[in-house]
Amino acid sequence: MRLDHVTKGYSGRTVLRDFSLELPEKGFCCVLGPSGAGKTTLLRLLAGLEEPDSGQIRRSGPVSMVFQEDRLLPWETALDNAAIAGERARARELLVRLGLGDWLDRRPGELSGGMCRRVAIARALAAPAGVYLMDEPLKGLDSQTRALTMKVIRQETKDALLVLVTHQEEDAAGADLVIRVEQLG
Repeated sequence: MRLDHVTKGYSGRTVLRDFSLELPEKGFCCVLGPSGAGKTTLLRLLAGLEEPDSGQIRRSGPVSMVFQEDRLLPWETALDNAAIAGERARARELLVRLGLGDWLDRRPGELSGGMCRRVAIARALAAPAGVYLMDEPLKGLDSQTRALTMKVIRQETKDALLVLVTHQEEDAAGADLVIRVEQLG
């Protein structure tokens, strides 16, 4: 994936200005920086959810994404939510590995915030993709659950490109490439 001289703004505020970046075909890349630095905009551009005001983006796909919000369907079970973009057996296996084996038939309203977060991660990992974009995937998880979740994420994306956005320094541990941003614009 590559961004060449990309500029992107919203309502007269430039978020990215003449920004260029080349990402490897595979590996773990972490975009680390404070809130408001343009990290989510960068992920949305990489995913094709936004188009730049100027510049070019070369994407390699298919892409699967974890958003800042869990975006779960409230009328579906954890398993049904995780299986939306992938095989049901695969979604089940991921949920079990993420510690949710006893919660497969529960709806999001019956799950804690951290459980919903892991369902959203399982959904993204269950989708067959070559690029996994994750926006603050570990937010709201305690340290033990963070470690387990990150282990599963790394195992499942080892043959793909993982781009993880965070403001937590510890989330970048073991990254092949760390992109530190203060302000991308």
